[in-house]
Amino acid sequence: MNILVCIKPIKKELVSESVKLCDKYCINPYDMFALNEALKVKKNASDATIECVCMGENNTKEVLKRCLAKGADAAYLLSDSSFAGSDTIATSYILSKFIETKNYDYIFCGSKSVDGETGQVVFGLSERLGFGCVTKVVEITEAEGDSLTMLRSEESCDSILRSNGKTVVVFDDFSIETSISLIAMKRANRCSINILTGKEIGALPSLCGQKGSRTQIIGAMDILEKRECQYISGDIREQAQFLDQLIRVKG
Repeated sequence: MNILVCIKPIKKELVSESVKLCDKYCINPYDMFALNEALKVKKNASDATIECVCMGENNTKEVLKRCLAKGADAAYLLSDSSFAGSDTIATSYILSKFIETKNYDYIFCGSKSVDGETGQVVFGLSERLGFGCVTKVVEITEAEGDSLTMLRSEESCDSILRSNGKTVVVFDDFSIETSISLIAMKRANRCSINILTGKEIGALPSLCGQKGSRTQIIGAMDILEKRECQYISGDIREQAQFLDQLIRVKG
């Protein structure tokens, strides 16, 4: 069973000038959950292989290094100047061209990214690849051969579905990155990240980046609100009293 996990690097909002460029990115929490579920499948199915892919500049490959440290077997970075400014349509095209060069049974994706909140790429992938698409998955309950059994949760009811491959599995839950052992990171740093350009995956430049996007960006501004930070000292009782007083004053 071959599983591809689509990873989106998310730029951290709060970084100091001393933070290295490679430390400015984390794994999108919804994709992190998808990766964890894929690793569970690998643990229970000895023939399963897990590969990860993301789009981004060269410095985002450190995110893929962490995927390798967690247990992924291989990682691919799709990096090309023609990819800049891609909306969900262009992104799904680029990812699908890469996937067409492989033979994956399942594509694991988070339902959305925390910096975009569109949740459209997964449906674009399903349509372009001709794969089935199962959304709102919260857990893979069984893996046998090329078959996966998954728990799907909606507001009205939960359901159990079984797929025999060629399916985009969309996870509706999220998890944050957990600590990785130093030994695992050292091992991952010795592994190479496969960096592929648009030409190498057969992507047409006219369908990538802003040229291939239906959404046109005419301007951008930083709306991140800068907030003051105050550290609370003292024992538990003193901290509780401070918070109680702060809530009374601020309402």
